[in-house]
Amino acid sequence: MTQPKPEHWLFTPAETASAYVQWAEHLQTVPGISYGCCLDKVMIPLHPGDLMAVVARPGHGKSSWAAYMAKRTALDIVARKADDEVVIYVTWEQPVEEFEAFFQAGEDYSSTDLAWGRVDLEKVKRGAVRRPAVPIWLMGNSVTSPNAHREQMFVETVFDEIRNLEEEFGKKPVLICLDYLQKIPSRRGGERIQQVTDATVGMKDLAMAVGVPIIACVQASRATDNRRDPIPTMADAQWSSAIEQTADKQIAVFRPIRQWQPDERDMITVAGRDYDNTPELFVIRLLKQRFEIGYGTFAVHFVPQTLCLRDYAFEHIPLNT
Repeated sequence: MTQPKPEHWLFTPAETASAYVQWAEHLQTVPGISYGCCLDKVMIPLHPGDLMAVVARPGHGKSSWAAYMAKRTALDIVARKADDEVVIYVTWEQPVEEFEAFFQAGEDYSSTDLAWGRVDLEKVKRGAVRRPAVPIWLMGNSVTSPNAHREQMFVETVFDEIRNLEEEFGKKPVLICLDYLQKIPSRRGGERIQQVTDATVGMKDLAMAVGVPIIACVQASRATDNRRDPIPTMADAQWSSAIEQTADKQIAVFRPIRQWQPDERDMITVAGRDYDNTPELFVIRLLKQRFEIGYGTFAVHFVPQTLCLRDYAFEHIPLNT
């Protein structure tokens, strides 16, 4: 069959038919990136070209969720011995050293312990020796190697670094995480809404051009704080409706203890089941996915400091229930 020419934008019917068969074969032979929790029962795995938005209020776990997915995917790469594959995590919000705590903290100490400066440095050093075996590459600013003359990180910057990754190091990304969307600057400048729209469209273009799924953290507006149901919706993505329209998959992450202390509300009801209001209780709401039903609310046990996640139970309810 005729093969498409990668430098062209226009494809003949024969070319698209051939590509369609190849894509169908890919979907059956390559499982995609799963989620390691109840979402695997209702959510199509992440495949090349997908853009997944993780919407949450500050402190409710959007960065932790993306870091969990990055680490989970990287450990799968290690298990498959795919030495040429990596995960890329791009952060506009935190310096890379601070974010690295997500990937090095664990049984020996938590990221909270590190932030307080109460971790045995020998444990830090031992972990740092093992870290290169986990293929997560970070992009962002450094507090130990600051550079005030460096250009801002645009979506185009990520494009350039990925090309460099393949040409210089022989590595290809299998997942890109961007944290977070409203922080991504636009070369065109302009109003913030336009900049966020540019970033959203640019991320989807990046996912398709590179052939890799992207998880984008998205800040929800504070309007959610005063609602009876404070879990963000698709319309709550701050600054831009383009996120709602462009993302292939969208979930909301909500941490009840950030909204109500245990003395205010000791039990949280999720999908008809009551859970203790603890720091480890997270609620995930499936808001959208292409080709499948896009709703459901689930409870998971998640420790952000160590990126340990497990299910409480599998429940599924309509979004408006």
